[in-house]
Amino acid sequence: MEEAKQCPFCGGNPVVECSGSVYGRFWYSVGCNTCDVWMRDRERWEDDKLTLPEGECINRWNKRREN
Repeated sequence: MEEAKQCPFCGGNPVVECSGSVYGRFWYSVGCNTCDVWMRDRERWEDDKLTLPEGECINRWNKRREN
């Protein structure tokens, strides 16, 4: 899994959390405690099954626009 970059708003260190399990899958969130900005993995339903792409939020966090 990719490492999370610094916060795009304040430059603070990112916090990556792994939370509970749904049908044996874990989901992640990444954010900044200083700015209180967070991203979480999105839930997707495929063939009536919940899929949680591992670390998707970290990839999206890292692709945000930097000035």
